Amino acid sequence: MKQRLLLTSLIPLLFIGACTEPAPPAIKPLDYTVAKSVADVIANDLIQDDVADLFKHMDVGFQMMVKSEKDVKEVLKKMYAESGPPVECVYKISEAGIRKDGVWERPSRTFWYSVRTKKFEKGKYFLKVEIVPAFSGHPLDTSGFGILSFKDKVPEYLL
Repeated sequence: MKQRLLLTSLIPLLFIGACTEPAPPAIKPLDYTVAKSVADVIANDLIQDDVADLFKHMDVGFQMMVKSEKDVKEVLKKMYAESGPPVECVYKISEAGIRKDGVWERPSRTFWYSVRTKKFEKGKYFLKVEIVPAFSGHPLDTSGFGILSFKDKVPEYLL
């Protein structure tokens, strides 16, 4: 009887540490086609200088920093100071990833475009647009965008 009591009291100890927290649910990547259609809208809004539509597609986090269409115009003015405004954007590549905002993680997809501006031909500047699931009720929004160049060498995948 003592052996049975000892055995039954030890069995629970065998499982201590064997249990782990369940893994968080896997983050499903954004649908390429839907995300690209939003990125294409952003590229077109920049070419058309459609600040109102551009602002509508911005994520809540972006809108907390850039609070109005007037503020967007100021951001664009600063962004275009070096490169000039875009007149053509040619899609190059997409990268799927995870955007981390504090402790919150969500899927993202970054789209790259070669840009011809009023000052430079394609190959010098590139548009980067990051698409994420929206807080606002839209299916997807833009968490950020920028026209940039590379100091040393343009990555081959953008040529």
